Amino acid sequence: MNILLTSHSQCKFAQYFVINSFGQEQTVTIYRDGRVGVCVHNAANRVWRGCGRNFNTFSEAMATYKSSKTRSAIAFAYEIAPDFDRVDNA
Repeated sequence: MNILLTSHSQCKFAQYFVINSFGQEQTVTIYRDGRVGVCVHNAANRVWRGCGRNFNTFSEAMATYKSSKTRSAIAFAYEIAPDFDRVDNA
């Protein structure tokens, strides 16, 4: 499995991950309240300049995507996202 974390940033409300999974780049956003945002940087995204999709839960995001590339990127970001309470107390 080739997953590369290209970029990580965070703010008070969310953490943003740019992940290259099997040669396909995605931006995965993990929000404080449990929502998940996913933007797959494919040809359609480049043409239409879409902002991706937002989901209420991790399981909803995983159920929506069939591609193993996108599913592995979502799972990777969700797993490595630090606990917000630890970040706030640091």
